[in-house]
Amino acid sequence: MHDRQANSVYFLAAFLAITIVLLTGCSSDEAGTEAATQGGSDTIAKLYNTSCISCHAGGNAAAPRAHDVAAWQPKLAKGDEVLLANVKNGFAAMPAKGMCYDCSDDQLRELISYMAAAKPAR
Repeated sequence: MHDRQANSVYFLAAFLAITIVLLTGCSSDEAGTEAATQGGSDTIAKLYNTSCISCHAGGNAAAPRAHDVAAWQPKLAKGDEVLLANVKNGFAAMPAKGMCYDCSDDQLRELISYMAAAKPAR
């Protein structure tokens, strides 16, 4: 009985640790915040800052960096519908909807366009 309780405790601890890691996302980057506030729609910039920045500002977890046009080309070459489906369902390390759970399909498309475009001029 003791082994079974110990296994349950270890399983619960591992589950909680994984959940915490997934909920905290990737690390943040100040350059990404600056990029999101330069031009573009205020709403899209806010959504980027709350949902996308943690991975796309620094290229964490193999995410293409925001405003790195060359990094986005292979993604965009897959076509709008494939790219949107990947965002909605999650892809590789990216969670479903890229953590923008309240975003509409149109907002997700705008976020993709925003991140795939060159950095807006100051």
